[in-house]
Amino acid sequence: MTLASRDRHPDAKRLCDFIQQQRIRPKVPIYALFEITAAARQEKIRAVSQKKSLKGNQALTEGSPLVIDYVPMDMGFFNKYFDPSIPYLKAGDLVFVAMARGDDAILVTEDNNQYKAAKASGVKVYRIKEFIDTFVDVAAPN
Repeated sequence: MTLASRDRHPDAKRLCDFIQQQRIRPKVPIYALFEITAAARQEKIRAVSQKKSLKGNQALTEGSPLVIDYVPMDMGFFNKYFDPSIPYLKAGDLVFVAMARGDDAILVTEDNNQYKAAKASGVKVYRIKEFIDTFVDVAAPN
């Protein structure tokens, strides 16, 4: 989430801006919309209780959206991505690691257990700051 109230907002915004500028289309399992909605609701409740407003990444607009490819979760998804060799994770975290591994894609996460399991599974995994240091700052013109 790129909400300004989050501690990692500046880095999340930089990551989001880079994804937009490079026209990267992240693949996300469709169920993640529930997680995003729940997180946004939680932030709204917190903001209201603290009498603050919710502010996100101002660069994201209708005319300049973050384009995401949502992946349906069906038997085809399961057959493509299920891998019993991935270390134990809760279902939601497992899905992201399995997708990254199955597609040989990069996974960016701040979740410690997900990060460790992804590393152990050979997934190219980064924390937001690591990703920025590795890809964004390198690509930025001097």
